[in-house]
Amino acid sequence: QGGSRVRVGYSSGDGAGSDTGTPLSGRVSVETNLSLSLTSAKVSDQRVFTCQVTAGATGSGEGSTQLRVYVAPEKPEVTTSNQLISVTESTVSEVGKCK
Repeated sequence: QGGSRVRVGYSSGDGAGSDTGTPLSGRVSVETNLSLSLTSAKVSDQRVFTCQVTAGATGSGEGSTQLRVYVAPEKPEVTTSNQLISVTESTVSEVGKCK
């Protein structure tokens, strides 16, 4: 956020873990296949995640991905009309309203 990087998870020869004191603390983990897992994603979690790999003398590399989080729309409220519908008239009849 704000152009600065904050480490949220890691894996090394000593094991894997997640960092404390970040907006994702308690919801992020590094899996055995080295993927980063985020539970209970929120719209505020939307950001670019960068994976950095260091291989000692061989060097390092990184790759980034954008996480997008969408909010599901609220369930619509449908009210029906008690109006009779004519099949012979050419006028439009209201059968209900969606809020």
